[in-house]
Amino acid sequence: MNGYSPKPPCYLLKMLCAIMLAYCCSNSNSWAQENTDFEDLSQQLSTPLGFYEALGFGESYIEKLRDELPLDEEEEEALFRILSRLGKPQPYRIMQWLQFSIDWDALQTDPFASRLNYYLLTGQTERIEELPLLPELAEKYGSEHYYRVFVSVDASISSAEKKKQQQVMVCVFDIPESWKATLDDSVSEIKQPVSVAACFLKQGPPHKEQAVPYFVAKNIAWHPHSVSEELGTNAGQVLLGTHGVDIAEYESVVDRKPIRIEERESFYQTLSATSHLSSSQIQAHVVSEIGIEQMLTTPEKYRGQVVRISGVARRITKIVEDSDIAQRLGVNHYYEINLFIPLEQSIVSRIGTDDSTRKEFKNTYPIVVCSRELAPGIEEGENLHVNITVDGFFYKLWAYQSTFMSSENKQRRQVSPLLIAKRPQLVTLEDEVAVDYAVAWLLLVLVLISVCGVGAGYLFSGKSKSVRKN
Repeated sequence: MNGYSPKPPCYLLKMLCAIMLAYCCSNSNSWAQENTDFEDLSQQLSTPLGFYEALGFGESYIEKLRDELPLDEEEEEALFRILSRLGKPQPYRIMQWLQFSIDWDALQTDPFASRLNYYLLTGQTERIEELPLLPELAEKYGSEHYYRVFVSVDASISSAEKKKQQQVMVCVFDIPESWKATLDDSVSEIKQPVSVAACFLKQGPPHKEQAVPYFVAKNIAWHPHSVSEELGTNAGQVLLGTHGVDIAEYESVVDRKPIRIEERESFYQTLSATSHLSSSQIQAHVVSEIGIEQMLTTPEKYRGQVVRISGVARRITKIVEDSDIAQRLGVNHYYEINLFIPLEQSIVSRIGTDDSTRKEFKNTYPIVVCSRELAPGIEEGENLHVNITVDGFFYKLWAYQSTFMSSENKQRRQVSPLLIAKRPQLVTLEDEVAVDYAVAWLLLVLVLISVCGVGAGYLFSGKSKSVRKN
């Protein structure tokens, strides 16, 4: 039989591909800097098999792999060796290698021909097994465990037949932290939507009369489809997850710190996802009870939720992004908006219990919004006074330098909620409307006075001519 996995929508396919490439970026950059000579020499290695052979995963290890049999101890040496090298290829290589359709029959009948080929798998986890490494291997590879994740991949025998599920096993060194809490005796039956750029390792034994291919991967991207208290997912995260964001990346976010390199991927994935979300979709997920107090006190509880805020924009700066982010995720720029929202009661900040460091926000508090677009009537600039409202995903408490907070202590930082939005909207306040009406009435009165003046002048001029004739 010949089977091919169906493609998701175009934008989602690109997003998932970009996410997979991110995992390669995370560990390959430092390696590339240390091994630029090797990278230059390996430019001609156009296949994954040739590339990994150059990295020391050659024929001797490939010969250890026995198809149609479970992994044994001898094969695990090859497994851990290839797992430790999955972060080495540069992103452009993965893009060149990645295949979006799978001939399941070819994997079964001639597994050697597909060995180490990369495939984009999308589906749902069915079972996770945690397995320990021997102490000497744990020290060598920097991990005490590895995981076998069984995934039901979306697959179709042909376009004319009903869709079916193709089960695969993906071996990884790590899984999302929230998944680990579901492990019972090192096993979990968790069912969650995932995507993964996986490297084909070998053909495993049949399961329920179906061959089970074995893959290896650097990471598995998680796209939750439902709110779960156990897994810590909320409605906003589900909305983002179903539009390609890897919610496992949110586990790297740290509050009251600047944007860290570990947060780069989740930040830009969220920005990218807003491009494919409609304003009505975002508005439908607004949680009205989340305010400034909730975000400042328990940010981890509300991460990813959609929050609506209104205030005065004082500065809007266009941030141009020309790195790999622009190529992978389509985010070549965004707008950073410094917004001040009104306070019902004062907010006090101090260092520990030292009252001499007291800083009080009496009437307004600063919020930072990173937005993909600006609505008509809103323009970038300094010293602005623009009333806007925005529905945005709460990302983190961002620490940054400000004149007010750092005036006496240069090391002290302002801590503000950071929201990621699609498009803020211009707001016309009632006072402004009243002023507009007043100006309109004043103009009308001036016009009437002018008209009356012209009429009186005309009449007076006509009367003067009549007097002169007499």
